[in-house]
Amino acid sequence: MIFVSGPSGSGKTTTLKTFIEKNSEFTLLTASSILKQIGRPTQRLNFEDLNENQISLRRWLVGKSIGSKVIWDGHTIIPSEQGLYYLPLDFFVDLPIHTLIFLKTDPSVLARRAGLSDSCALKISELQMIELGYMKDLSNALKCQFKIIPSASQNLLEETLLEYGITTSRN
Repeated sequence: MIFVSGPSGSGKTTTLKTFIEKNSEFTLLTASSILKQIGRPTQRLNFEDLNENQISLRRWLVGKSIGSKVIWDGHTIIPSEQGLYYLPLDFFVDLPIHTLIFLKTDPSVLARRAGLSDSCALKISELQMIELGYMKDLSNALKCQFKIIPSASQNLLEETLLEYGITTSRN
């Protein structure tokens, strides 16, 4: 499985849906869609709700046959009113993740997409760097490949997904 993360507004879901339309041998799973499907909340969550969501998602994932051409669209860090919620390492352990991809996005673009002023770009940049660092730590702990791709580089993302989609085990 390929796990793709990045800040909200980075274009993950839109870009990945376009990729899937062109490459039907791949399957796209989105955390938010699965949570809605199983009746879990997805907005304005506290840490308790976020923990329960991760337990529910993991339970759902473990029950599926997941190959190297499955792309998981999700977040490794979720901002909440209580602070930053880090997906626990336990969520990822024993899932067949062979690659983590982080979509890095210009913070001013993210601010505009969220309807925020450019003055928020510094805080957005800090949050993006925190998630990027956490994903690096996860890739080391999981012993899987890690790639940073600028979100504006759709062709590079597509090439990377095609390349890593043929990987069948962790390196």
